[in-house]
Amino acid sequence: MHSLRKYQRLILFATFMVVLIGFAIAQETGQVQEIQNDAKREEIQRYFGYELLLYRYLSLPYDVSVNVNQVGNFVDIGVLYLIFIPVLVLMFLRSRPFVNLLAILYLLFTWVISTSNGFLFSISKSKVLPNKIELDAYTSLVPFKEEPFAHILAFFYKISAILYTGLENLGNSISGDTDGISYPLIFSGFIIVSLLLARFTRNFKPRNKFFISFFWAYSFFWFSFSGGIVWYGYILLLTGLLLIVALLRKLSIQDPEDYRKINLVFKSFAVIWILLAIALRTSDIQPYMDNRFFAKGMFNPVFYDFAAGKIDKDESLDIIYADVSKAINRINEDENSLIWRVGTSFSYFIKNNNERIILDNQLGLFYQLKQRYPDNLELVDVMKASNIKYIILDLNTYTIDYTPDRSLTNKYREMLMFVINNPYLKLLATDRVVGNKNDAGQMIYTRDIYGEIMHQHGRYAIFEVV
Repeated sequence: MHSLRKYQRLILFATFMVVLIGFAIAQETGQVQEIQNDAKREEIQRYFGYELLLYRYLSLPYDVSVNVNQVGNFVDIGVLYLIFIPVLVLMFLRSRPFVNLLAILYLLFTWVISTSNGFLFSISKSKVLPNKIELDAYTSLVPFKEEPFAHILAFFYKISAILYTGLENLGNSISGDTDGISYPLIFSGFIIVSLLLARFTRNFKPRNKFFISFFWAYSFFWFSFSGGIVWYGYILLLTGLLLIVALLRKLSIQDPEDYRKINLVFKSFAVIWILLAIALRTSDIQPYMDNRFFAKGMFNPVFYDFAAGKIDKDESLDIIYADVSKAINRINEDENSLIWRVGTSFSYFIKNNNERIILDNQLGLFYQLKQRYPDNLELVDVMKASNIKYIILDLNTYTIDYTPDRSLTNKYREMLMFVINNPYLKLLATDRVVGNKNDAGQMIYTRDIYGEIMHQHGRYAIFEVV
């Protein structure tokens, strides 16, 4: 026992030294680093977020669970974990008031960090930024009776915004967006919590110790190195649910009365979530969706017609992607040419796509070439010399841009300026419908890129370099 305590003191001393070194590095590297305009940042940080680096990690569980950074039904069950795991942990810490107080302060701290870097969802106003001006404007414009729950949340968001002002100043004074202190604190926290877990689970069965250790270790590595990418941590969904069940079983032994209450609340929340999740999936209703498309996203009748032999592959592609089969067939006839692909899922339909396709989803390669060859004719010559014969462009590329400086959007505009009315590019296919006036002043509607966009914004455009 004496040697164990000595070993723990040594680890704590090493942790303290790591923190001191981290502070020294932060002071030497400066407060703010210039953010590079690169594709890696645009791809990874759209999952990770753009708040202060020190707080970016702390807000990850909240961001992922309520889809702050990425819109979509990725992990809507995460809210159950955010509620019940902390509650159960606090119940086990009741006999240690000081540790319990520290845990409550930590949870309050992460709540302030998370909500202040998230958003308030409103049915009528969509995302409301969590600052006093935006929240006051929302509560004054939208009546309480229309969105009572959002109004109540707005009150708590205002409190969170006030508390975050001091924390933001503290974060900027410590490290800002530099990485001199974030990792030392994260690794130090991992060591300290690991020691606490070892002490807390010392009387647990070996298999329970292993399970808790696995959950904690995997959570740490996802938390530290995943960049907020949800699917890297999907295994935590199952293990997190098993952890809640294990903690409830442990609570049933220690405090049967509290167990019955918590178990009832947990099962009630779980049933409600299951019913809401089924309703969401089967109805396929999303915010701002046109009523004509309600409950039509669960299946596509084109797939059934193709499987039944009523239509062939080209016909099914033309129905889904608006007359794209001719362009795809043309690309497949020239098997030695290369394709510059910016988004879309057309790789599946292209022969030898692993050898022919140049991926440039964040337009990082295009930006570099455009900087070096600003003249469109010169850039086309570069493409021809590189055997690039086709360009596939996702017309919604800019929608994944969450950068504060809109760097991806700016590159997308440059790409549009390159392809629109370029005599060296031939439009083979697109599902965008635009209107342009002819010489007589009449509006003519065609599938094209440039013009007054009509009801169909479009998803793709395929060009041939001529």
